[in-house]
Formats: sequence, structure tokens, C-alpha cells
Amino acid sequence: MESELRNLDSATLKTLYDKHLQELSDALLSGAEWKDVQDKRKLLIELSKLLHTSTSGTSNPAETATRY
Repeated sequence: MESELRNLDSATLKTLYDKHLQELSDALLSGAEWKDVQDKRKLLIELSKLLHTSTSGTSNPAETATRY
């Protein structure tokens, strides 16, 4: 799944993140099984990492333009 997510642009990743965050919140409030909640959390973590990487442009801080 991660490979499919890597090909998405940041706007789509943000939309997916917001959707799955709401699903996690709903699952927690409804008392869902821990396994279901855990799976949703793992997906959110993956989306968060990809979103951070796509918005920062690089995963290496030493390569940013603000470095002097």
C-alpha cells in the first residue's frame, strides 16, 4: 500500500489523512475493537510520514535551501 501512496500528490495525501483521521476518531468514540483502531493508526502514521516528506520536498534536512 505504501508504494501506491508514494505516487499521490500532497493535496490527495492531505485529503486521505483527514478522512482516515475522522474514521479513527469515530472508531474510538464508538468503542471499536483495538485491532481496528490499531490498523487505522498505522495507516495514519504512514500517511503522515508521506505527507511530511512530500511537503518538505526532501527527507534530508541538510538538503534544504535554508541551510547555510
